[in-house]
Amino acid sequence: MRRAWRIIAFLVFVSFALFTGGALPGPAAEPDLKLSLNSGLEKIAGEYYQGDGLGLNMTLVINSTGTFTYHAAGCVRTYADIKARDFMRNGMLVLTSEGSASETPFLPVRWGDRLYLIDPDGIVGFANAVNAGHEPRMKAQGVFYLRNGDWNKPVTGGPRLPAAYREYLLAKPIEAEVLGMDDEGNVELSAGRRQGLLPGMKLLSRGTEDDFFCKLTVVSLRAETARAKGSWECSALQAGDRAFTRWRDIEGPYDRREDDF
Repeated sequence: MRRAWRIIAFLVFVSFALFTGGALPGPAAEPDLKLSLNSGLEKIAGEYYQGDGLGLNMTLVINSTGTFTYHAAGCVRTYADIKARDFMRNGMLVLTSEGSASETPFLPVRWGDRLYLIDPDGIVGFANAVNAGHEPRMKAQGVFYLRNGDWNKPVTGGPRLPAAYREYLLAKPIEAEVLGMDDEGNVELSAGRRQGLLPGMKLLSRGTEDDFFCKLTVVSLRAETARAKGSWECSALQAGDRAFTRWRDIEGPYDRREDDF
């Protein structure tokens, strides 16, 4: 799984490099437009890190002046080194290059004194990471961009997610029993909407094997049961196995930080 995640992440940041093209910022905007675009950048300016500290290290530096730099490196080489434009739109950080129609948005998410930059399509994944116990992390390495040094800042409560996603932050972990599986890899779980599950939430099962990990993604719900799609490792899952939204409690010595939440 570690290798697979690194390959996927590599493709993501290569695609990022391609659409920006390493372009330098264009001519300065008119004063009134420049003021409008840069408004709010000072509140999130800083250096952010995402990666595993080994084969994948991504650094994003947000400047309040309307530019950003992006650096991606692995064990032996640099994969991308970009400088281009950034601005705020409707509370969202937007990265783009001059003359390009492509944009990369990030949602600034505050959690106490911490500040994360989250892909808008990854908000549920971020909530899954919180439920799993992987966030708030206590070191630099992680799946989501976190402002440098913020991993040393303690937090209480939950992150400030948009209202539409707050239900994805569980007040307490959910444990479910595997009721059965079909031939297409769908898994029936003994917890549903009433227990707090929502579509897109993920649970982890250890089964009965020491090195067995099965990730389950909820795809449909009833009041007391849910149907989930299993990852490829789930072929060994059996009725009676337990699945948990809080992964840290069952991971043991295995570090799954690189997983896609």
